[in-house]
Amino acid sequence: MFRDGLPHSDASMFRAQLIWISGPRCDPTIRMLLVVKGGDGSVYEVTASWSKCRAWLSSFLVAPAPDLTLDKLKHFLVRNKYAALSNLIIRLDDLDLYGLQRVDE
Repeated sequence: MFRDGLPHSDASMFRAQLIWISGPRCDPTIRMLLVVKGGDGSVYEVTASWSKCRAWLSSFLVAPAPDLTLDKLKHFLVRNKYAALSNLIIRLDDLDLYGLQRVDE
């Protein structure tokens, strides 16, 4: 199921890799890598606050995740300085909209 219930021809499955860079525990700056699952394995990157990345991840999840799921992800990120999340559906237009840059070319 896609995030709005309809498949998009320009949407791909991604996994997110989150890496702590700096900042306070309440809203750290993180590096988020989005990797296409299968296909050409394209990699997109952005550096942003946790609160921005959290909002994006919430909109990209295949099935809406309860806040508790993303709170657990943040807790893991704070503790380990790294976290990962799979099953994201992202349209290529959304990558541009959120300022993600392709870094594997």
